[in-house]
Amino acid sequence: METEILTPKQIDQAAAWIKKGELVAFPTETVYGLGASIFNEEAMAKIFVAKGRPRDNPLIAHVASLEAVSQIAVDLPETFYLLARRFFPGPLTLVVLRHPKVPALASADLPTIALRQPSHPVAQEFIKAAGVPLVAPSANLSGNPSGTTACHVLEDLRGKIAAIIDAGPCSIGIESTVLDLVSFERPTILRPGQITKEQIEGVLGQEVVYYSKGRRASPGMRYRHYAPQAIVKLFFEEEKLRAYLESAFPCRRLVLSQDKIEGPFLHLPLSAQTLYASLRKGDEERCEELLLLCSKAILADVGLMNRITKMAEG
Repeated sequence: METEILTPKQIDQAAAWIKKGELVAFPTETVYGLGASIFNEEAMAKIFVAKGRPRDNPLIAHVASLEAVSQIAVDLPETFYLLARRFFPGPLTLVVLRHPKVPALASADLPTIALRQPSHPVAQEFIKAAGVPLVAPSANLSGNPSGTTACHVLEDLRGKIAAIIDAGPCSIGIESTVLDLVSFERPTILRPGQITKEQIEGVLGQEVVYYSKGRRASPGMRYRHYAPQAIVKLFFEEEKLRAYLESAFPCRRLVLSQDKIEGPFLHLPLSAQTLYASLRKGDEERCEELLLLCSKAILADVGLMNRITKMAEG
């Protein structure tokens, strides 16, 4: 299959592929998603094949409006409406009870469904044109950094999907915050993102907790993600990073930090918006080591640090 590169003016063509049961990558404000109809189990199965994704890794549903939520979820708690009115459309995914009409494949046989309403105008228009909610995990090979441009998607999925809607780079750069409203005694953050614990608590007027261990109600909870090819090393003081650079053996290195660090290595800025693109650049340059300077500001960004620590696991 030859993968088409479409413009935002060709959304009807992209929607036609969805209606034929094919896969289309599209931009959201977080990362590019790989879309299929949530009611087409055969199409959803193609996502797992294209990405090399384990079937016990749940997908996230994307809706164009709050009215569409009733098609894929049931028995919505009041907390859902409070948060949806405040953060939809936007980078918040809410885990609620799955509608019986939604194939269990969408949620890895769990009784829940993770759903959100993206704020990217192209994503909204595309979902409306498709006529159904779309499941859309990140548009990349499983284990690779998520794609934040159409070029990233093409690198991973060329020939495996029908089309990509190219609308430029994503503005946020890391995946949405995922909050489970039904599986635990208290609302539980399964994956941090741009929407913070404090913001959610401010809306709900109650304590929100971070997931610790046990269930698998969200993508990214069982498998290593965001993994570059290079060895990853984290530093929390610039002096220690510089000392390491002066004493370490020569090799191809990529250094990521907020402020520029000069030296015989590739340096790129460290931020949520640029992280995945920087990881891909490091792979492209065949860097053997990836060194990240986690300043106080970086450490304070819970969503960004979640991705950094995940890619450094092992």
